[in-house]
Amino acid sequence: MRKKETVLSKKSGLNLPGKETSMVEQVLEITLKRSPIGRPQRHRITLAALGLTKLHKTVCLKDTPSVRGMVRQISHLVEVRSGSKQEG
Repeated sequence: MRKKETVLSKKSGLNLPGKETSMVEQVLEITLKRSPIGRPQRHRITLAALGLTKLHKTVCLKDTPSVRGMVRQISHLVEVRSGSKQEG
């Protein structure tokens, strides 16, 4: 019966008694530092997908492999800081 309870709690996100869950998620603070003018179209599309439209604009996005891949593609245009965001 225990296994079923833990599977249900993982799927539904329910907190069972005795289960401590951390509500901290990793985020990346990404700031556009260099202009996309004269850069390949692919880089400009990536910047727009990340929400970076103007110089010195900062966005906070979840630290996922897809976001990290986009940041790696345009790493020469942005500044990235890691952090954690408290939920609750």
